[in-house]
Amino acid sequence: MKIHIIFFSLLFALIFTVSAFGQGMHHDMNSKSKKGHDMSAMMGKPALDAKFDGIHMKAWIITQAKHKKLMDGKMGKMMMDGHMMDMKHDGKTMDGDMKGMDHAAMMGMDKATMDAMMSGTHHIMVDVKDIKTGELYNSATADVEIHSPMQGTSTVELKPMMHHFGNGIAFDKKGKYHITVNVIIDGVKKSKEFMYTVK
Repeated sequence: MKIHIIFFSLLFALIFTVSAFGQGMHHDMNSKSKKGHDMSAMMGKPALDAKFDGIHMKAWIITQAKHKKLMDGKMGKMMMDGHMMDMKHDGKTMDGDMKGMDHAAMMGMDKATMDAMMSGTHHIMVDVKDIKTGELYNSATADVEIHSPMQGTSTVELKPMMHHFGNGIAFDKKGKYHITVNVIIDGVKKSKEFMYTVK
């Protein structure tokens, strides 16, 4: 009888421990999904890293050759996995929906958007988070102004991606460029300027 009592006591303790551990894991996964991926781990040091007006803004500029390599590798896989999860949450059958999909559609974007992302000489990525919570501003809108020493100022709309904004941009010559990133959050425009050198 004592053996039975000890056995059931141990079994109850084990079930309670596993349940508590599972809840902790679930909480961690949810907090990570809210905060998104750490782009720095993939992209390295950003060209812009600034905290102002309650937001933390980072921007990376890479050549289109490097961007294509990333899209064919880790970044492309991350975007495809995220889009497939969204499809699953929407109740779609992934096997059926994947048939006939091109590379752009599998990443959750149309061909025109993909072409814009891969156009120009470079690609810009912008990450905007709330300083207090660390959560991403996915519902914001963004653009970038490029002040060229040769061709004046041009503005490029930044497309919302999974955990950042991005688009292809063109630098006409080597040299220093004055760049302004603008985001509109809840109707309020927030801007940050930085210098970028094309070598």
